[in-house]
Amino acid sequence: EARDPSDIVRIASPIMGWPVMTLPEPLFWLIKKGAHANHVTRKALGLRVPGLPPHRFMAMPTIEMTFDNSRARDVLGFQSKVSVEEATERICHLYLEGQKAKAASRS
Repeated sequence: EARDPSDIVRIASPIMGWPVMTLPEPLFWLIKKGAHANHVTRKALGLRVPGLPPHRFMAMPTIEMTFDNSRARDVLGFQSKVSVEEATERICHLYLEGQKAKAASRS
């Protein structure tokens, strides 16, 4: 079943304790363009830039559908044993446990 990335955000944000705010499209576009300009400027000045440019990262949810197993099901006969909701919850909890363990090892 195809899932929109916003579904993953809706599931993960309460578990992770992250606030989520939906931005109007023009504001999102403006922020993305600003991130692109910043990236290009830093690169032109020889400053460090991230491996994945922020403007490309920000565009991912709007252009890529990464949570669709239908092709694997059709071609390989794959059927997931865990729902997207359950998988997202498991991954979030594993991440939080790892962060707690990392913090405890520093103490």
